[in-house]
Amino acid sequence: MKAWIVLTLVLLAAPNVFAEDVRIFYSDAAFSSGKTMAKAGDRVTFYNQSKTPHYFQSIKPGCEFKTPLLKYQENYTVVFFKGCVTTVGCPEHPKVKVNLIIQPKTID
Repeated sequence: MKAWIVLTLVLLAAPNVFAEDVRIFYSDAAFSSGKTMAKAGDRVTFYNQSKTPHYFQSIKPGCEFKTPLLKYQENYTVVFFKGCVTTVGCPEHPKVKVNLIIQPKTID
């Protein structure tokens, strides 16, 4: 009985073992890249390296999220559980954007 419980817990935790950390940096009214790719289940972390507080949000539907207001050197992590494509921006700088592509999880 105990072996089944342990095996179940290991299998439930296994997908997180393969998750990756994807980092998006924002500084001087610019994102670190114009396009960022991740897989469903990856941790996508937004870093504010600007002295001014900012928040980031999806602009197009598909991967809806909004970070809290991030002060200098603060970060916020979002995990997307399904594949989607969106544009992320900072409302204070509407021309500054990053395309975020989350690839669906594949079963091998």
